[in-house]
Amino acid sequence: MTRLAGEFTSLYRLFLRTISASVLHHPQATRNLRRLWRPAFEAGARVTKELQQSPCDSSHEHHTWLKLWNERVNNTLALLYNSSQTRGLAHNLTRNLAWLVSSEQQRVRAYRLKAWDPKRPHALTNLTEKARKKQEEENKFKDFVARSWAPLNRAVELAEAKDDLTLGRIRVRGWKAKFLHDRGL
Repeated sequence: MTRLAGEFTSLYRLFLRTISASVLHHPQATRNLRRLWRPAFEAGARVTKELQQSPCDSSHEHHTWLKLWNERVNNTLALLYNSSQTRGLAHNLTRNLAWLVSSEQQRVRAYRLKAWDPKRPHALTNLTEKARKKQEEENKFKDFVARSWAPLNRAVELAEAKDDLTLGRIRVRGWKAKFLHDRGL
């Protein structure tokens, strides 16, 4: 297993310290922002390793992608530094991003699967009218939540393209999260 280049690990450590400073070293917000930007750095590490393993066979696409990624990370670092120094728009953005990650995790945890109770098999019971209405309301709410993320994702993509930076990706890990995501919960 090859180690990543020192420049990449230094950039990652600097990024982690800047994230912490941008939210005034608040532990929960720091953890949430680190989770938000981790997929971006995993992708950067993957491309960097591919370039290290085969530098002569490396494609022009990888170099171009890595150059664009470095530029975006530098711009994001500037945003985070600005957030740590001022209490303006950049600080509000990082605070709200941390809150968004936290609320998404709470939303996923709210729909955790209940433990199976052999005395009450739900599949065999007939739903009463009240239970049926409650289930319809829950389904409407789930549809609303699923539809509400699309415009927010579009706004984030537009902001990233305009200022040439990355605002991270929300990714909830684990088999329960995948199970719930596959079912639209």
